[in-house]
Amino acid sequence: MISKIDSLRMMLRLSSSPATVMVLARELDLPPATASRAVSTLERLGWVERARSSDDRRFVQVCLSAAGSQKLKEVGINPESLKLLDGLLRALESSPASPIPESLDPEITASHPVASPPQLRA
Repeated sequence: MISKIDSLRMMLRLSSSPATVMVLARELDLPPATASRAVSTLERLGWVERARSSDDRRFVQVCLSAAGSQKLKEVGINPESLKLLDGLLRALESSPASPIPESLDPEITASHPVASPPQLRA
């Protein structure tokens, strides 16, 4: 399954130019099967489109649709903000998880919820 951040990374990458699924997989450091499923999901949502390459009909190019471009604007994602968010998430993934102290009062935790990232919806 692809994460929301990877979906945003893929859409942002496609906002600059079309690409094949294999190119997206390589550039976004995703397994090809994951990239293919992500493209299928984004296509069902109407945010990307597939088209045969005009240069070589054997290749299928993926491009960002008008709806996908609008979605990026709605969630306020641009290359700079996505790069920052991506770097932060990768740093968190690579750092060892620290357990929550047992003395942390659950009422304090409940009164200070963590903000959720922007939601991707059709």
